[in-house]
Amino acid sequence: GEFAPDTFCVFLATFPSKKECKPILTLYILYAIIGIIVGQRGAFIYNTVFVIAYLFYRNKNENDGEIWMKKGYVILMICALPFLLVALFLYGYVRVGNDIVYTLFSETLVKFFVNIGSSSQIIKDGFVYREQLTDFKFYSIGGILNYFKYGRLFNLFSLDSIPAAHTAQYALEGHSFTEMIYYLSMASRYLGGEGAGSCFIAELFADFGYIGIAIGSAIYGMFFKSLAVMKKENWLSITLKIYMMLNMLKAPRGPYDDFLASIINVYFILLMIFIYFAVETLYGRTQRNSNIKMNREDTC
Repeated sequence: GEFAPDTFCVFLATFPSKKECKPILTLYILYAIIGIIVGQRGAFIYNTVFVIAYLFYRNKNENDGEIWMKKGYVILMICALPFLLVALFLYGYVRVGNDIVYTLFSETLVKFFVNIGSSSQIIKDGFVYREQLTDFKFYSIGGILNYFKYGRLFNLFSLDSIPAAHTAQYALEGHSFTEMIYYLSMASRYLGGEGAGSCFIAELFADFGYIGIAIGSAIYGMFFKSLAVMKKENWLSITLKIYMMLNMLKAPRGPYDDFLASIINVYFILLMIFIYFAVETLYGRTQRNSNIKMNREDTC
């Protein structure tokens, strides 16, 4: 289950045909719909946006004449988007058991962008508690730093010294912005096991201020631009790009460095190595069998 997103990206990186891709993407959209049924609004948004982005990139890089994103579909999505956003905002009341508050369509649409998830609150808390975040913890790369600092693989002989999650020590000594800010704002709830997620804007502001937000966002922009060039021959590099994009789309409600932390994870690396050698072995065997068959036909 943990490897499902990884292998899904590997499949997409092989540039499957539209016919091959359709059932897999349909299942992924179904997975997104199931997520919203159980209350995961963010998962529905991320996964749906990811699929749409992939279709656009395939449409741009397709040389076989297949049309992945028709103009009619684009117009339909643009027209349906405001209604979908309003529905998702109202769903936010439903999933927490509150009464639905609805006034005007335009007001509700604006509220979606102002109060989406907990991102706005994370940014507010980061600004309010900025004086208590003066220690340079590099929160914007906190996921990577915590992985090496607290990861079990790197602490095999000192597991007892790793602080447990949702403790004051973990929040204060670690590099996780979401842990630190939630501990500062709601210590009792944090220590009780609750969390509020993060936001890349708040993390960049805590580290480098407004200039950090500008530079960090520009880096995201350059990365998305690099996705416009994808060569079919190199499936491994395309896998990395697509998998990073999948995680980067979560940045409004997640850590800034998640797109990098996800690929330096030892399990992801081992999976890529396994797939690489499996592909090379199977492809080599197929090639050898094909050559043997051709030699036999030539002999006959």
